[in-house]
Amino acid sequence: MTRFLSGGKEVQDTIVIFAIEKLLCRSWTGGEHLAISIGEQFAVMSRRLALDFNTAVCSGSVRRNAENNQMVQVEKHMRVCLGVKEGFESVVTVAASEPILTEAAAAVMQGKGFSSCRALQKILEWPGMSKGNRGELIVCNIAINTLDTLMVQSGQLRSFIVKTTSYFKALFASGIYEDVIQDALPSLLRHDDQNKTFAETFKDSRIYVTHFIKVFDYKVLYIEYIMRLAARGVAIVCADNQAGADIIFPMTYKNTVLEKENMTVIICQSKNDRRFSAKPKRYLFSAMNPFKLGIFNKGTDPPPIIRMVYALAARRSLVHVMQRGKRPHLSREAKKAAGPSKHAYTSFDIWCGHTSSATFGIIQQADNEVYKNLLQLSRDIPDKFNSDLQSINNVNMTMYPGATSRPGHWSSFCEPKTQETVPGASPRVESDTSFSDSDGEHDSESGGEASGVYLGLSSLAQ
Repeated sequence: MTRFLSGGKEVQDTIVIFAIEKLLCRSWTGGEHLAISIGEQFAVMSRRLALDFNTAVCSGSVRRNAENNQMVQVEKHMRVCLGVKEGFESVVTVAASEPILTEAAAAVMQGKGFSSCRALQKILEWPGMSKGNRGELIVCNIAINTLDTLMVQSGQLRSFIVKTTSYFKALFASGIYEDVIQDALPSLLRHDDQNKTFAETFKDSRIYVTHFIKVFDYKVLYIEYIMRLAARGVAIVCADNQAGADIIFPMTYKNTVLEKENMTVIICQSKNDRRFSAKPKRYLFSAMNPFKLGIFNKGTDPPPIIRMVYALAARRSLVHVMQRGKRPHLSREAKKAAGPSKHAYTSFDIWCGHTSSATFGIIQQADNEVYKNLLQLSRDIPDKFNSDLQSINNVNMTMYPGATSRPGHWSSFCEPKTQETVPGASPRVESDTSFSDSDGEHDSESGGEASGVYLGLSSLAQ
């Protein structure tokens, strides 16, 4: 910023080129094929997504290579070293939020032949990479690509600010927004005057998100901090073990004015687990309560919010807006006497399943297999269990009993069984053939959901 303000018109006109050269650590002339090396691709992608290293999971020469890759990013590609861990065994580095470097990365990603999903696949295959816990990097990549299609037209940046309705139209495959979302009514309703369609509710709403950062403090989810980050174009990847939410997008509700009363959010959960399929679970939305998450102060009247569950591993495509629940435990007369059900906030709850071109508009059909590989990489099963030689896999798995559901982790001490053969167990993968909206916004609603296999001592003794 100092260079921009102190320089003349030529400096100001070329500030993005200057930032690109700093980011790539080499000269650049417009129009060339950029970010050829994996290191350059990491430098670019880490400015948009919350990419991080986790070299502690490696050992020997693999760890040394991972540490070297990390330090090259610090030496050449503007990554920040926060410190060295005790014993000088590893370092802590981040790609801190810097809007001009983010714009430079966005420009590089518009270069001919650059594919962010293919770049992300190569990056996650690098040793010592933190791959996320639930596929959140995949959600972030889909979101950034979608926003870029709206920000950039004919290869030129038009505006970083996009309409919320335009974002959701571009996010999903052709026709889904018009058929499913546009005319949907709120899933939860606080005021009768908010009982409007999605398109009407968010017609003046705007999103300004250019990159993601991962936060390390649950309190950052407060709307005041979210608003401050929105000024930098930041969306949030939540801290580890954050209950109920994985990603937070800031939005303005009316026009583009950044003030606390005009701020609202998109709260997202990312699920890379086939238990969460094309059968929506209302209890997951219940966990994204903005008051319990600390986003809004209790007793306030926030603008309508959007809550989303990305069922990335679902076996078929589905985009569904949850309908307002009914109250099945009350008689017809009691319901009529009680009047319409009201909630503490108004929300549109969207369930989207299956990571493919059938669900998301930004995914090309040719990239469906790439995203399938990304889902597998994000599950983060140690490489030592994925050797090319099955005999090595079997030996390694027998040395770590119970680590995964693969037979090799069980064969050394018991006869492997599939989940379906365990007495009283619920199927691991739910049917994708139907779904229904269960009632209400209560934690007790999850009581009827399959929660996987639990074998108590009495079961084992039988």
